[in-house]
Amino acid sequence: MISTRNSPAPFGKALKIRAERAYVAAAKDRQKDLVLEPQRRRLRRVEAAVAAAGDPSLEQFLDEFRSMVGEFKISLFAPEIKTRFKISAKRLDDKWREWGLLCGGASR
Repeated sequence: MISTRNSPAPFGKALKIRAERAYVAAAKDRQKDLVLEPQRRRLRRVEAAVAAAGDPSLEQFLDEFRSMVGEFKISLFAPEIKTRFKISAKRLDDKWREWGLLCGGASR
């Protein structure tokens, strides 16, 4: 199980770093945002499905996936801020496959 951050401070710091870098290199920021977008879409799908189902086991998955996407944002936009756990697009893809198993194979 992946725990959620107790403090929003790393996210605030990461947001500040991202804003500063985006000001200087908007194209690079947009490129990183394109890497993040598929994970955001997946997160929205999970949020909608969990809201509709109300299943506690799905809520746990949502919390974990949301936390992973948050850490992925930090790793993309402010890599000098240490993430709480190793995170990558591949790890998010693996977690997404787990969602497919929870929901009967509908992970695309």
